[in-house]
Amino acid sequence: MIITRVYGGLGNQLFKYYAGLGFAHRLGRRLLIDMGSTLQPHCRPYALAEFGLGKGINIEEQKTKEAIFKTFDLYQRTALEQHFGKQLYKVINEKSSSYYSEDCLDQAEGSCICLLDGYWQSWKYFAGLPIGEFLKLKMSTPVSEKHFREIVSSAGGELESYVALHIRRGDMKLLQNLYQLADFAYYRAAIDMLSSKIKNPRFVIFSDDWEDPISQELDSLFKGRITKVQSNEMSDYDSFRLMSKFRSHILANSTFGWWAAYLAERLNPGHLWTITPEQWYANKEWDNRDLIPEHWICIKRET
Repeated sequence: MIITRVYGGLGNQLFKYYAGLGFAHRLGRRLLIDMGSTLQPHCRPYALAEFGLGKGINIEEQKTKEAIFKTFDLYQRTALEQHFGKQLYKVINEKSSSYYSEDCLDQAEGSCICLLDGYWQSWKYFAGLPIGEFLKLKMSTPVSEKHFREIVSSAGGELESYVALHIRRGDMKLLQNLYQLADFAYYRAAIDMLSSKIKNPRFVIFSDDWEDPISQELDSLFKGRITKVQSNEMSDYDSFRLMSKFRSHILANSTFGWWAAYLAERLNPGHLWTITPEQWYANKEWDNRDLIPEHWICIKRET
């Protein structure tokens, strides 16, 4: 059995879920979702049920250990571990949040029940999953479909010409010691690059802070080619669904946008381009080599 512990925002929860599913798929195990951390005060709520991925259960690690120790005495546990050639229970902590470790899979294979604890921000953990595992996601609602139709009909142009552009500020401004904010030069370079690849592109901006200068500068510089998504008219979940409907993406260093683009590639035929900052973290020694899929276009910061 594989238990994946989920917490954080929607993007982080999706990484944890699909990494756990990748472990379970490769090892032929059952997957359980531990959503207990999302019930703690001041924590983000459990988001996966909104997308049809299960309600999750509240698993307390100590109680899991107690149940095993209560059910089997030391002699029985030893006999079972010798019989199966595996530990009965093991907690597996990731080596790094955004690069892949085969060693973690080896550890999981060596235990009957394992709990995955970490962020698991690498596409390689779930690269082998069949497309059906992504098709299970509930990615269409009346609200997201309505806004998508309104954007396309009001701005005109071919569907292939629309680019979702994500600006993440909000809490990121308070975390600049951890994350490198995508600046105006990055967005200008990304827009220029896609303008050379897509005929008459139109940029649909998703932002959590319309007072931020970048949103205003882009709107002023590319007036007539910019559409703003008013996120106060829909939930974060429907904004995410809407973002995933586009054929090309310009991302911030945010797992929310990462998943919108990743799912767009799997769920939308004819997906075109994804552009992302090369460096996500403020500390350049932190490794994000396995976070970004190899075919995405990375833009280096000009500093």
